[in-house]
Amino acid sequence: MTTKDNLDLGSDQIVTFHLAGEELALPINSVQEIIKLTDIIQVPNSADYIDGIGNLRGGILPIVNLRRKLGLEEQAANEATRIVVLHTPGGATGFMVDSVSEVMHIEKDVLEHPPEMVSTIQGQFLRGIAKIDDGKRMVLILSEQHILSELSGFHDNESEHVKEEKNLNNRTLFDSEQLVTFHIGHEEFAINIMQVKEIIRVTEITPLPKSPKHTVGVISLRNQLLPIMDLRILFDQKTILQEFGPDISQDKLDAQRIVVVDLGGTLTGILVDSVSQVLTLEKNLIVPPPAIIQANNRNKLRSVGKLENGKRLLMLLDTEKLVSDSDKKKIEDAIGVQEEKEIMSNDMIQNSDELQLVCFKVDNEEYAINIMKVQEIIRINEITAVPKTKDYMKGIINLRGTVVPVVDMRSRFNLTKLEQIEQARIVVANIEGKTTGLIVDSVTEVLRLSRTQIEATPSAVTSNVDGRFFEGIGKLNNGKRIIVLISVDALLSNEDKAA
Repeated sequence: MTTKDNLDLGSDQIVTFHLAGEELALPINSVQEIIKLTDIIQVPNSADYIDGIGNLRGGILPIVNLRRKLGLEEQAANEATRIVVLHTPGGATGFMVDSVSEVMHIEKDVLEHPPEMVSTIQGQFLRGIAKIDDGKRMVLILSEQHILSELSGFHDNESEHVKEEKNLNNRTLFDSEQLVTFHIGHEEFAINIMQVKEIIRVTEITPLPKSPKHTVGVISLRNQLLPIMDLRILFDQKTILQEFGPDISQDKLDAQRIVVVDLGGTLTGILVDSVSQVLTLEKNLIVPPPAIIQANNRNKLRSVGKLENGKRLLMLLDTEKLVSDSDKKKIEDAIGVQEEKEIMSNDMIQNSDELQLVCFKVDNEEYAINIMKVQEIIRINEITAVPKTKDYMKGIINLRGTVVPVVDMRSRFNLTKLEQIEQARIVVANIEGKTTGLIVDSVTEVLRLSRTQIEATPSAVTSNVDGRFFEGIGKLNNGKRIIVLISVDALLSNEDKAA
């Protein structure tokens, strides 16, 4: 047995664990803690050995599938599976192992340098071998530096990462970002609302020859061709039809939406499985992705949002990096559009011949309010009832420290009340300068509507409902789709406003 004096682990204690029948270890000073398997959020286009990110006491923990990284046969996680949390550049990193054995003391004279290959593990991933009990027990000591070699370039960037996180945490509570959230598979993503021009239903998509694989075609949007990009394909996932096959439910197809965004000057529709909500997130809850996630520049993330004390993680996409410049050029050439486009700002929207509307349903009827009146859209949480108020005043909620009154739109329109449903949302609106929540059955989309498509509200529509609630009727698809425009300022009586 040849022992080299310079084989120093920095500690005489190691943490041992099992992986694919092998006993492996890490020096105890490299290990931060050991935790049970947490819920893992998959990160698109990350390195193949990254299972995703999890929550570690409100912090973001990237998780490495150690079997996959070491080229071992994969195995489903079980009750014995553990995450060994390590100190690494840019923050903690978790190694998924089959089970953890013990913390043990070792003498230097049992250490040897590893050969080129031990069993099925390449020697480059090992720091050494501990031969215990006269060689009857062999423990392979891993080299986390070589396993995470991709992080070597992030040592210099660590201070910038930490500095950015400190800057985020030092911002005030009211420094926030408004986001549109949506699902791709089981994971939740978000885009800054300022990059979202509208959200529309999926219509017939015409294939576009000579375009990138992720650009599945074009649709006509107000006589302009809009390229449609499938995020599932961009993220190297199965399309929704490939995942669920020909027996896919109509509900899943109906839930799909096209989020129209400005991708660095190119107006593009991105196809998503469903749109969740519009929410406001304080910037001290938005942090840069872990260094090991940033190491792969294909993941398209700019940051991660932490909700519910980190139990719910949002992956915030970088719209500037979703599509490469070469792909943009291919798309533009394919649809014959000019490289420079004039994108309407919020002020232009407000002053133009078009209205941007948030659409929702109440009792299977479709309504809309001007997006300039909408602050955000949130899920329904605990509502506190307030005595001696009108029937339609559902109560109050706590919105990040602000007390917000909530109106039940079914009651306001004298409709049958329903038990709370999963799709129900609260549209937080500005009613004459006062923040007020409106409970609706579901939020359907955000769209633009020309003023020429809006007509006065017929008396038949307002026969059972106070006509002052309505601003007009929007007609789409040659009148096959009707949307009633609501005047939010008229929803509350003067007495309610004063209260």
